[in-house]
Amino acid sequence: MDYLPKLFAEKFNAKHQHAFFKLLGLMLLIFILSQLANGFSQFLSEIIFFTGFAVVQVVMMGFASVNYFNKSKISKGPLPFLTPLYANPIFCTIKETCKRLYHTLFLMIFHAFLLTACLTALFPILARVFNS
Repeated sequence: MDYLPKLFAEKFNAKHQHAFFKLLGLMLLIFILSQLANGFSQFLSEIIFFTGFAVVQVVMMGFASVNYFNKSKISKGPLPFLTPLYANPIFCTIKETCKRLYHTLFLMIFHAFLLTACLTALFPILARVFNS
């Protein structure tokens, strides 16, 4: 289950600076290409639009994977009154449980977005097949 998120994190690690602007530029490019293709064919416009946004979803999940796997450790910092809390075995148990829960939730959301991206890319073709 960890193979795809780690692969995405490895591939997108060098490109994750200014990810918001890159996604915004990609969406703007998709809108422009879709409108230009709309003059030729509505079907071509739909294919460009839906597959473009499937690509945006995949790129977004790549950047999310980079952020998930590059998260920094919690600093125990200059707060000496929290040292007994960090040393408490109950805190360690809660921290490990929450870490596993967070990891499971991340994997579920990651794979749900990838499934959604695959289905989004197929929407124009499925609409033609089922005549809707």
